Amino acid sequence: MMRLVPVLSLGYLSATFADSFSLTDFQFDNLTADTNLTRLSCADRNLTHLDLSANTALTWLDCGNNHLTNLDLSVNTNLSDLACFKNNLTNLNLFANTNLTVLHCAFNRLQSLDLSANAKLDHLICDHNSLTNLDLSANTRLHYLLCNHNSLTSLDLSANTRLVIVYCDRNALTNLDLSANANLSRLLCDHNALTNLNLSANPNLRFVDCRSNPLVEIIVADTNDLPAEFHYSGHPWIREPQPLVP
Repeated sequence: MMRLVPVLSLGYLSATFADSFSLTDFQFDNLTADTNLTRLSCADRNLTHLDLSANTALTWLDCGNNHLTNLDLSVNTNLSDLACFKNNLTNLNLFANTNLTVLHCAFNRLQSLDLSANAKLDHLICDHNSLTNLDLSANTRLHYLLCNHNSLTSLDLSANTRLVIVYCDRNALTNLDLSANANLSRLLCDHNALTNLNLSANPNLRFVDCRSNPLVEIIVADTNDLPAEFHYSGHPWIREPQPLVP
């Protein structure tokens, strides 16, 4: 059975979480007997418990939209793609999962998320949680970041030079430094507490939504070459960078 994971109308995960299969009830009840299992889709099953301790070969897991309060992945060291969205997780330990490239843990109850062991991470979707801090300094390969609808007061993206998409809207950000993110093409930072937004180092931006911020100024590289879709509210001063005084 083909199954696609919906991701805020973005299609970049379709190829990753497509072409999977759902196990029959018999197969699912006998997971411990299938030690060679590499791909498992057990989403939408009203699960409250999932034992993967025998499935050490697992590389791909979709257990989204269940009622899990715990997910032990300590023996699943080959895991590269994980979708555990829409559960009741308050903690997610990924220290053993150093091969992880895709993580979709949105719509849980996470207050923290330690990604220091996940240097290969390329896609991170952790929106609609209760995160107050998100350290991405170890995730230098990151291309896609969705951390919207959390309680973040700061977001350091200086190590994430490959970022293409950033959704950090509906947090409590007072500053957003994008000077290291020249590849950025899509930015949603609306509904924060930003008073200044400097986009002068982001020439590839095609979509920006910075509405519902108390913005005083927006700095762009060229006022005659604004992003194709540029949404803001109020009356911020849109200007180019001031030349450096020798």
